[in-house]
Amino acid sequence: AWTALGRSLMVTALGHGEVGGSPDDEIKSARAAFARALALDPHQAEARSALALILATHDYAWETALRESAMAVESAPGDATVAEIRGLILSTAGRDEEAIAASRRAVELDPLAPVISSNLGWVYLNAGRFSEAVEQGRRSLELEPDFHDALTLLGRAAIRTGRFADAAAFYRRGAEVTGDNPEDLGGLVHALARSGDREGARQVLGGLLQRSRNEFVPPLHVGYAYLGLGEDEEALRYFERAVEEGGGWNVWLPRYPEARHLHGNPQFRALVSR
Repeated sequence: AWTALGRSLMVTALGHGEVGGSPDDEIKSARAAFARALALDPHQAEARSALALILATHDYAWETALRESAMAVESAPGDATVAEIRGLILSTAGRDEEAIAASRRAVELDPLAPVISSNLGWVYLNAGRFSEAVEQGRRSLELEPDFHDALTLLGRAAIRTGRFADAAAFYRRGAEVTGDNPEDLGGLVHALARSGDREGARQVLGGLLQRSRNEFVPPLHVGYAYLGLGEDEEALRYFERAVEEGGGWNVWLPRYPEARHLHGNPQFRALVSR
């Protein structure tokens, strides 16, 4: 139960839920819940692997995260969630083939879990295997119609394959499902701008910026919106804030094909280094 509580808090902090304040509080509470779980059962592999994901996404502690997730898999080779998290961490580190193998193993262990299915899709997406990412996203929607992570996966895959109208439709549906999650709105701005509807993109972005004055909006999603508009200086400003604040999926920023043109930019290279 403590592990489940920690997972809920961690998922909220990573930006998949409605976050009203800084994710630091959720991360702190998640760490405490996992510590309580491990105090009750030092061999609780799911708590250990979840802590490894926090180390990777929030603390940028790569080597420790890779080591801890590997040990969790070793201690619980039949646990789908442990394998799933191992795949995500390997994907973040750019070890694509290992990530795909771990994520496929997670799906084999729990083929009916939409989150595990869609996370395999995200691993495919990071590896540049777009058709397989789309197929996996659609499988996830078969398991649970309107599953949010699958909608955002399909939106991002559509952007990366130049299908901007489709991307906008997926992000609009994601926003409806979640009540305007900033991740969906940032993706929608990006898709609309790339499709040529800059006026529509500006309108959505204006609402997102207005919200950010009253509640926490992950800077990563605002930066992604500006990236779609081609306003690289603003995008970099928000990406800088995202890296400083930690949390979320900032760790995937170096793998964005949409940001490939920034790879020679000294400010972007400094962010990646950090």
